[in-house]
Amino acid sequence: LYDQFLKLEDVIIDKLETKSLLDQPTVTVATMLSEDNWTEETMSNNIFKALLKLQGNKIYFGKKEDELNDCVRDILSMVYEMKDQTRQGISPSGKDAGEVDLQICREGFPIAMIEGLKVNSVDRNYIQTHMDKVLTCYDPFGCPYTYVIIYVTAKKFADFWMKCLSYIREEYIFPYIVKEEIRELNHMYTTSRHARIVLLRNDREVTVHLYALSVQ
Repeated sequence: LYDQFLKLEDVIIDKLETKSLLDQPTVTVATMLSEDNWTEETMSNNIFKALLKLQGNKIYFGKKEDELNDCVRDILSMVYEMKDQTRQGISPSGKDAGEVDLQICREGFPIAMIEGLKVNSVDRNYIQTHMDKVLTCYDPFGCPYTYVIIYVTAKKFADFWMKCLSYIREEYIFPYIVKEEIRELNHMYTTSRHARIVLLRNDREVTVHLYALSVQ
């Protein structure tokens, strides 16, 4: 939020230098902040910041998958309308409604699906099950953004990531057409990884972000 207010301050200064604010269309703080928060880049950055806070908080060392998801939910709820354990879509068995881990909404409309899973190795079946659920079973609407968060307890994190990325790239069968192949997005941190892929669902883009986070 501090960064957003700095951006707003710059906008106001620019307007003062060129023309009186009285001659400009009304721009509110809420409008400036809300619009910027809904770009893919900002939403992804906010989620990544939440993961870094989780990673550095000793309270969550050794916690279960659901508890880690709760932490992410609580942090993101400072910015977004969050829903968790929402029953929608269908379960993998097809007999009951599914339960979404987390969902980001905007004025009640679902915008992004978030699925978290905790593993200590590249468990192909477990990873596949979670990815299938969030991409198909739990998302009857076809949200534009999907985030898969892997909490990794493996000691050799870098090895885990390379094997995981290889599995998704070479073995996992996406339920929709792949428009842009999965690619890693580099950042400065050594105990987390980020990759992105774009799918086509009914001729509309669905962007999938994959985060791997080393946790204790």
